[in-house]
Amino acid sequence: MPRKKKGIHFLYKTTNSLNGNFYIGVHSTHNMDDGYLGSGLRLRRSIRKYGVEYFKREILEFFEDRIELLKREKFLVNEEMLKDPLCMNLREGGRGGWTSEQQSKNGKRAAISQKILRETDEAWVNKRSEKISGALRQAYKDGRKIIKLPDWNGRKHSESTKKKIGDKNSVYQKGNKNSQFETCWIYNLELKINKKIKINEVEQFPGWIQGRKMKFT
Repeated sequence: MPRKKKGIHFLYKTTNSLNGNFYIGVHSTHNMDDGYLGSGLRLRRSIRKYGVEYFKREILEFFEDRIELLKREKFLVNEEMLKDPLCMNLREGGRGGWTSEQQSKNGKRAAISQKILRETDEAWVNKRSEKISGALRQAYKDGRKIIKLPDWNGRKHSESTKKKIGDKNSVYQKGNKNSQFETCWIYNLELKINKKIKINEVEQFPGWIQGRKMKFT
């Protein structure tokens, strides 16, 4: 079945609210609210650097077809505009950016490539993980992201979740992985205190009794 022809064609301007940098491009789509901001190289790098929340797209003009759309882009995005230090376009307009179909194909290729890298290149996985973690830490530090802690008021784990937690703890808390490994409680009736020590230290506490007393009379 042939793809449905894109019925909406418009010229847009995407602006970085932090520094005023802008990008002018063309887009053909079925959905006005598809969230498309542009595919320019400088624009994509800027979005990765500052965060998508600081970019806003505004529609400049609508057109009947893509041919007229590209003509208008060629007129506006000219050599003079490219000299503007705020302009993120790298080339004159009229050549056309990626169509929605091509963007979809590119996305699928990128997803396949990343899947192969995740499965075969441990160094790439570690480097990417460090990069993402660093970007998140910086975003929290700058206040662009806020840590939201889960609210457990009035909530509790299901029985199946409790069992999963118990099963994991039964593995991770075995032997020397257990925080209580080779330790014991002792107490002193005269001092009326409990103390946790290493088992091999018991002889260092003469007069103490092994165990833990909850109440001293």
